[in-house]
Amino acid sequence: MNSIHLFELDLINYQKRAICTRTYSKAIRSIVIDNKNALVDLFFDSFSDYHAQDEHARLALEKDLTSYFRETVYTPLLSCSWGCWKDEILVGACLLSDWKEYRGPLLDCIAVRKNWRSRSISSTVFQASIFSMIDAGQTHVYARISESNPLPMLLAKRIGFTAIE
Repeated sequence: MNSIHLFELDLINYQKRAICTRTYSKAIRSIVIDNKNALVDLFFDSFSDYHAQDEHARLALEKDLTSYFRETVYTPLLSCSWGCWKDEILVGACLLSDWKEYRGPLLDCIAVRKNWRSRSISSTVFQASIFSMIDAGQTHVYARISESNPLPMLLAKRIGFTAIE
């Protein structure tokens, strides 16, 4: 049976131990609702190893993102969601939602286009999101990760997330 594990990251401790800067290039920008089509393209490329690459899959992804922006489950935290743009193409993004059950942000997704991986893009957009959450007074961020997806679980632990459920 595939179970979902809940992880928590203490943002204050993360900030104390992280060696990072708040200076970003103009390529790092906040995600806005108008970016939905760019996000569809990004996710379609980023997750192509795991999902079908046909028009039906693309329409399902568009529907999921439309639901995300319409706040059907959790309110999107666009003020803390950041993207990396190269030549007006979204190459990486970190999306968060307001997870009221745990009184804090929920890390929905970090995605980077395949041909842009291993360039610190995921770290950069995640750092921008961390600083936005800290500036907004948040002290923790949460992530739900399926045990059938071990790579995100390893990355979360490497960042400093700890399992709480």
